[in-house]
Amino acid sequence: KKKKKKRKKKIAHFRTDNKDPRTFQSLITTKIGQSLATELKASYYCEVSTKTYEGIEDLFNDVLAAIISSQQSKICLTRNRVGRPRPKDACEIM
Repeated sequence: KKKKKKRKKKIAHFRTDNKDPRTFQSLITTKIGQSLATELKASYYCEVSTKTYEGIEDLFNDVLAAIISSQQSKICLTRNRVGRPRPKDACEIM
């Protein structure tokens, strides 16, 4: 029997320190990152550093806020319908 080879998932990876360790040249500039985000139709673009942790907390807070706001429009928060999809003609309680 032939063994099946596992397919590796393709993951986009961008170095956050912005330098190639072999050449110390910039890998991605802010302009390139922003144009790539536009090309991919990304709804959010930010720069973070895993070395200094700069911007990471803001990134997580912004992503969580976006997830919560997108889910709130899908979920009805009235007492008798918690968690069920909101009817199209329902009013919103804030």
